[in-house]
Formats: sequence, structure tokens, C-alpha cells
Amino acid sequence: MLFLGDFLLSPLKFFPSNFLLTFTIAYDIINIEKYANLEVESMEKAIGEIGTAALAYLGDSVIEICVRETLVKMGVSSAKNLNSAALRFVRAEAQAEAVMKILPILSDEENAAYRRGRNIGHTNVPKSATVGQYRMATGLEALFGYLHLKGEGGRIKELFALAFADQINEFTNKEN
Repeated sequence: MLFLGDFLLSPLKFFPSNFLLTFTIAYDIINIEKYANLEVESMEKAIGEIGTAALAYLGDSVIEICVRETLVKMGVSSAKNLNSAALRFVRAEAQAEAVMKILPILSDEENAAYRRGRNIGHTNVPKSATVGQYRMATGLEALFGYLHLKGEGGRIKELFALAFADQINEFTNKEN
């Protein structure tokens, strides 16, 4: 038997594997609250204890917010146009290309967060991406989740603007 917080998991054979992953992510996200008032050194250690899948899960939403904010500020207004435009940012192929642009400027800690996410073992890869692209995209998401937990909103905006400069310029040029 394994105790996790107030939950007792025994026996695990009754749960499908995707449930266990979802449970693990949810458990990590719920426990993020306990990290809110830690000092910087303690925060680094605490973030290191969060599951990599949870960091990527959180980072996916951080990137999604950046994309939506960028598109709305650029004047894209209809839901249909917003959704089709967002695909240019959130597809694994686009995120893999974006990673290549920012890798040279990442700090050692940021690079470690990226590599940690990139090295997650994947069982399901979308048909539109290669395994390598999907791993790189997951690394980017983990990086953005890591930065979000550290409270590095300015760094997130900086890296997002550099990583997705081509997509942003594409929309800017359409406007002019």
C-alpha cells in the first residue's frame, strides 16, 4: 500500500495508466501551494521535487496563455481565427523550432529544466510530429512551467517573444 497525502492507492492494477499519470499531475499541482512562501534556495529544491510531467502540464498552459494574449493584442478577434492562429504556436513542430532559437541563451538552470522535460519517456506521439519534435516541445513546456513556478514572468515573456518571433512577425505583417 502506498499513501499519498490523504489518498490510499492499493491495489493500483484497477486503474488505467493514464489515470495514474493524471493523478500524479493533479497531486503535484495541488501540492504547489505549499511552495508559495519558500525562500529562493528552498524553492529551487521544491521545484526539483515536482514531477516533470506536472511541470510540462503547467508549462503547456503558460504557453497557451502567452499565445492567446499575443493574438488578442494583435487584434485577432474571432474564435475561429484565434484557434487556427494558435495552432501555429502550439503544435509540437512549431515548439521544436522555437526551442532551437532560445537554447543558446538559456541559463544552466533553465537548460536543466528543458532537458528534464525533453527526456520524459513518451508513449503517445501525435501523427503530426516526430518523436524528437515532441520531446523538444515537452522540454519547452517544462521550461515554461519551471519559470512560472519561480515567478519569472518577465523571462517567460522574453523567451516567448524570441522563440516565436517568426509567428509573431507573420501576424504583424498581415496587419500592415
